[in-house]
Amino acid sequence: MSGSPRVLVIGGGVAGLSAAAALGRLNLAATLVEKAPTLGGFASRLACKAANECQRCSACLLEERLGEVARQGVEVILPAEVVELRRDSGCFRAAIERRALPLDPARCTGCGQCAAVCPAGAITQAEGRLFALDATGCRHAQSGSDDGCTRCQEACPTGAIDLAARPQTTEKEFAAVIAATGFTPFDARGKPHFGYGALPDVMTALEVEQALRRHDRLVRPSDGRQPARVAFIQCVGSRDREHPYCSRVCCAYALRLAEALRARQGAQSTLFYIDIQRFGREFAHTLEGLRHTVRLVRMMPGDVQPGPEGQLLLSYMDGRSHDVVDEEFDLVVLSVGMAPQPANGELASRLGLALDAAGFLAASAGGVAAHGIFVAGAATGPMGIARACAEGERAAWEAARWVGGSRG
Repeated sequence: MSGSPRVLVIGGGVAGLSAAAALGRLNLAATLVEKAPTLGGFASRLACKAANECQRCSACLLEERLGEVARQGVEVILPAEVVELRRDSGCFRAAIERRALPLDPARCTGCGQCAAVCPAGAITQAEGRLFALDATGCRHAQSGSDDGCTRCQEACPTGAIDLAARPQTTEKEFAAVIAATGFTPFDARGKPHFGYGALPDVMTALEVEQALRRHDRLVRPSDGRQPARVAFIQCVGSRDREHPYCSRVCCAYALRLAEALRARQGAQSTLFYIDIQRFGREFAHTLEGLRHTVRLVRMMPGDVQPGPEGQLLLSYMDGRSHDVVDEEFDLVVLSVGMAPQPANGELASRLGLALDAAGFLAASAGGVAAHGIFVAGAATGPMGIARACAEGERAAWEAARWVGGSRG
């Protein structure tokens, strides 16, 4: 291939960011392609759960990786997807389509002037202070021509809105490919007996993380009150007939969230579980400390129902008396598992990879079987942030060896 060897990294979560940063340290150029308009993946929604001391949740690793990617000068293309990948004369040629982004988050200052003048309410506040435009409600997008409403574009003081933006496709040449496309959280509506989507005070753990990250406290969606009694239900979308695998991270994040809620706002938490999975040496240390502050009930609840005074009634069988108990809680948190990306089949076909029995990308040992294509992070199966970072760096080293560019 012409010029210096360049490695394509697909996915801008912590594994992809770690891979791209490590490639820079190895003096290999990297191009990182992310389908979302921002980097970080699901890690960008997680809160620091430190109470009196660090809980070793690894949420802070994302900021470190973002900073290193910026310092290494990694080429970042987003929001974009690799729509075609083919081998040609010992290298890879990738067609990368950058989606039209009518509201550029890099220029958005969060002033809100666009939302104030939008007659359709199609502009809403997204992550942090930034705003996003929903094309399904935008009058300009629905007009089918350039004669539609342009009030938001005219009001934007930084030129962050370009309603005429169109997708652009470019073709680039790479010496190796790293797929770090991550996972998708299990949709809790798939377990309707827990009431998610029907009862406002049934939340997922990811939603609790987002609330703590944004506001540093958690309130009940129904009435804005701080919950005093919180129930965590484990293995929602894991270790069942459809998803027989363990998601590996749920026990740790639920216990750490419970401790954060206790320390920050005095909430008492009960954790309903099958068994506690001890993945990682650091979590074993954390678990011993939390056993004294979190009530552990080794029983999976049957269902969640609305209570007579606004609480939630959680039904389960008492392990000692074998009687059915209906216990009241202010909030129920579902610890949803990690599921494979729905597009994994299409991606595997494009990259010449296989899927495992659960639908995750099957990583080939050393990347040799895939001839220059490497897989990293939760794309290969459930794992936490720290391991995903390590997996990304491992993939970078393997890619460097493949192209002969490792400087050690």
